[in-house]
Amino acid sequence: KYAKLLLYDKSEFWMIRATRGEITSVTICRWESAGSRPALLNFFQEGRSPWIVLLLAVCKSWNLEVHNDSFLGKGTFGRVFKVSQQDEEGGRRRFKALKLVLPGDNGAGNLDLWREKQSLEKAAKVLHENVVGVDGFSNFENLGAAMLLDTVGGEVPQTAWRQLYSSLGAFHEKNILHGDPRLANAIYVQGSVRWIDFRQSVVAIDPTSVALKRKDIGILVESCCNKLRTTMGTAVQEALQQYDGTQSSAEAIHNALRTPQ
Repeated sequence: KYAKLLLYDKSEFWMIRATRGEITSVTICRWESAGSRPALLNFFQEGRSPWIVLLLAVCKSWNLEVHNDSFLGKGTFGRVFKVSQQDEEGGRRRFKALKLVLPGDNGAGNLDLWREKQSLEKAAKVLHENVVGVDGFSNFENLGAAMLLDTVGGEVPQTAWRQLYSSLGAFHEKNILHGDPRLANAIYVQGSVRWIDFRQSVVAIDPTSVALKRKDIGILVESCCNKLRTTMGTAVQEALQQYDGTQSSAEAIHNALRTPQ
């Protein structure tokens, strides 16, 4: 339905736009004329997805490479890509995760990603081995914002679920909530579980209040039950009710989950 054609020679270029087979506009620019380069760039970017425009800008700024299998997924407010970046010493390229957001209304998307970055860094101070690291953050103004994470992981296998409960309980002992500890918000890296997407969480709470911690770990229990295609058995419900916000009681919930109902 929409097409573009570029014709050029040594002195000038023609930018032709057409809709439904009919030419709608022709713009002629001389190469040496002021503004010819931005005009040509805008011509190529017209109709391009804002995600692609942002991704290209980020890759150019941070010297990242995108590969054929780069798209990792999307959430409620962003897109995640697998990228590679060369070590500062000029050695091998390392794979990392790149999270992008569009600016949204009044730059709300950029602010949301900034808050997620702060939350990740705050959680890492408590339990750095179970939190994905932040390698960079940049605000690209009207294009959006980007956050570079230090690694790319896979799905957490069921054999490592104990780490999920143990680490979440350790966070709770320090009065830190995740906010959305579903299986989708954790990755598995070289035998270790790492939590991601702390965007709506990491808040200091009343140490004497267990209700919020119980609700937090309840989200993880429900996510695991959905994965197993089962319901929350009596033993799991009892363990959840007895949860006191400690690492040991979190592991007790995991043990109950493993027990045949």
